[in-house]
Amino acid sequence: MQYKKRILTDIDHVVLHHATSFQKWLSKNYCSSFENKSWADYPNFEEWLGLNTEKANEIIYDFNTSEYFSDLFPEKDSLIFVNQLHALGYEFIGITACGDNELIQKYREVNLNHWFPNIFRKVFYVNDPREKLQILENFEPSYWVEDSASNALLGVQCNHKTYLMEQPYNSHIILDNVKNVKSWKNIYEDIIS
Repeated sequence: MQYKKRILTDIDHVVLHHATSFQKWLSKNYCSSFENKSWADYPNFEEWLGLNTEKANEIIYDFNTSEYFSDLFPEKDSLIFVNQLHALGYEFIGITACGDNELIQKYREVNLNHWFPNIFRKVFYVNDPREKLQILENFEPSYWVEDSASNALLGVQCNHKTYLMEQPYNSHIILDNVKNVKSWKNIYEDIIS
């Protein structure tokens, strides 16, 4: 199949590293015990926080509407290889479930423009990760990069070449028609080969 020179990508834990800044903010604002409790040892934020989904989402929302959210660092080698793919003519579209609040969007755009100026043609914001399907369906077969296994499968459903960015919570997952990658270097090498 021929894919467009377009890379549709999740942002958190794919392009930007959410958890470390979230952990610092959480230790400062909620409980210092999180300083030594690695999120990577848990399959999701709810279990790491020891809270139900509703309460965990409230805390994540509080973080995403704080200035800390505008100061996330690039994930792994994303800074190098996203820029290299862009230089080869690949268009980048972000699809993120960090929330669609205006303040969240502002902080996300400040953060992306700091590390990836003029790279992302558009960023779509949703509240529920399942809403990503409606966005993915609107694009011709392209490349899709995600860290959530269930969201990776949405890309397969829409005929996108799909990559699952490995993180401690998903490295054991193998899915049909999804290529597991450890970094953007792996994606770069696969696309240009």
